[in-house]
Amino acid sequence: MEDQGPIKYADRMSQLPPYLFGMINKMKMEKRRRGDDVIDLGLGNPADPTPDTVIRKLCEVTADPKTHRYPAAAGHKNLRREIARYYKKEYGVNLDADNEVIVTIGSKEGISHLCLALVENENRINQALKQMRRALRDLDAEAK
Repeated sequence: MEDQGPIKYADRMSQLPPYLFGMINKMKMEKRRRGDDVIDLGLGNPADPTPDTVIRKLCEVTADPKTHRYPAAAGHKNLRREIARYYKKEYGVNLDADNEVIVTIGSKEGISHLCLALVENENRINQALKQMRRALRDLDAEAK
């Protein structure tokens, strides 16, 4: 098979804005390289190691073939129930596990889908993204 050069993306790909967290990470690394003390309140990566009890339970559960399937769209009922219990215990917030708790693959996925569910006019989101990009450029310029 002959090499046909690089993959050509659809034109709409050039209209996508830069990945926000990629831009933030780049600015963070530049500041750290200059010796600035940066407190990272970003993506929420854990600062502490996962407790051994959690690791053992994960190993146990993943060995069970019943867990090798996709979950229900909202997440497993027992997990949603435990999340609601946790919020009640830790924050005093009452949540209905069936109607007010959903499991996502991460906070960015959850927030982006929440916007799609709640915002009627896409132009408002586009304007907010443009303002955010402008603010990030301004911050970047200030940092230099």
